[in-house]
Amino acid sequence: MSTPDSGADPMARRTDEYPRTWVVDGANVIGSRADGWWRDRPGAARRLLADISAWIAGSDAHVGSPGSAEWPARIVVVLEGAARAGVPATAVVSEPPPAEPRAPEHDHDHEQSRGNTDQPVGNTDRPRGKGSRSTGKDDHSPGEGDRSLGEGDRSQGKGDRSPEDDDRNSGNGADRSDSTPGNGASPTLAVVHAPGHGDDTIVAAAREAGPGVIVITSDRGLTARVRALGAEVRGAGWLWHRLRR
Repeated sequence: MSTPDSGADPMARRTDEYPRTWVVDGANVIGSRADGWWRDRPGAARRLLADISAWIAGSDAHVGSPGSAEWPARIVVVLEGAARAGVPATAVVSEPPPAEPRAPEHDHDHEQSRGNTDQPVGNTDRPRGKGSRSTGKDDHSPGEGDRSLGEGDRSQGKGDRSPEDDDRNSGNGADRSDSTPGNGASPTLAVVHAPGHGDDTIVAAAREAGPGVIVITSDRGLTARVRALGAEVRGAGWLWHRLRR
């Protein structure tokens, strides 16, 4: 039986026409760590985007996996509620910074070249702790279960968390082993503002992304909706592990 999200046909296997896309549930990922995000939702959104941008640019290249089957051509971060004020809705191509030339070697009577010791590490103000969605109320701490419709933010209690939230592997079983031409290149990073409830915008973004899309969320209800489209799902912990945050 079809569902409202299923569309005419489920997604087929990814092809070159549909390169790998990640759709990030910003509210869920931000809320998965108790770093005080509920006191400054715009700032929390900026930190998340800074961490992803730094990872793409290569400052944390040791955790990247360019060339792998899961490496995306495009990353879409969906923001809702007050978090939208932190990052404008736009698309930015993140490129690796130019390599700094090493100083020439000297003989033992001269100062030794120290090379490049400046290692950008991105944003070090990192979310930590248990997961929850934004509640739209500044006095709520993470983990409170009800959703607030007033500001568009979502609250996720422990009972609504997907079991693979802290799983660093696939939420759908084995990872795909196929590759996409050029999937070692830097992904395009896009920010989308949800006009209302973020889940609906995430479902629409997953449908538009086509076959092979990975939705990053630990929300059970959203997980069911995007899997009905044929999307793969990873938990918030899966993303934080790759960002080493």
